[in-house]
Amino acid sequence: MFLVNNYNYTAKLLTEYICIKLKQRFTLNQVIKPLTKYLKRLIKKNNIFGYRIKLSGRFTRKQRATSIIIKFGTVPLATISKNIDYGQLEVTLKDGTFNENLEKAKK
Repeated sequence: MFLVNNYNYTAKLLTEYICIKLKQRFTLNQVIKPLTKYLKRLIKKNNIFGYRIKLSGRFTRKQRATSIIIKFGTVPLATISKNIDYGQLEVTLKDGTFNENLEKAKK
């Protein structure tokens, strides 16, 4: 993943990044691992409080759809005092469709 130093990407841009990489036939681990590493670095630099990534749908040829939630830090969704950056995208791939949500709690 090409990341510019000291730049805070929006959630919408990160969801589109996931979509593009999965359409290029990267595996889910190859896409999510660098993204979570980047988001954890932002938490350590105190740019964001936390993040939550939710992926649901068919990622493989299995008949049953799966749901994956990856979270780190805190993402308070029940309060309006925190600034939450939210991105959602529905993607159609060869194996089926899936939905992705990404939420970042900014400082």
